[in-house]
Amino acid sequence: MRDPEINLSEEAVAICQVLLNHQRSILRTEKRPPFSECLLTYRAVCEGAGLPVFIESVNRCLWEIAEFCADNQWPPLNSLVVNSKTLEPGKDYDKAPGCSLKSWTDEAQACLDFAHYPDLITA
Repeated sequence: MRDPEINLSEEAVAICQVLLNHQRSILRTEKRPPFSECLLTYRAVCEGAGLPVFIESVNRCLWEIAEFCADNQWPPLNSLVVNSKTLEPGKDYDKAPGCSLKSWTDEAQACLDFAHYPDLITA
């Protein structure tokens, strides 16, 4: 597999690494938790990336991550990020490359099952 070209903002790199670490921990779990427990809230992602005040503008970074995944023909990592009340992605999820609210659960499941993401993302 070729190394991915990384054109992400510094904040998107930090958030992407949180998603990669989370996805990998679930993929390597012997007994996978229920689907809803495999998801991360916007707040958890931002806090995990060290960006707790970034919650209101995280969608821009998630769009960058969706584009990065689409460019590399990977399932969208941003599909794992949901609203804490609805446990679904935000209304702008549809606007991100390779993402559709209609097929969101399939996209998130494909992300959880995908074994070929890189271990580390650097800007």
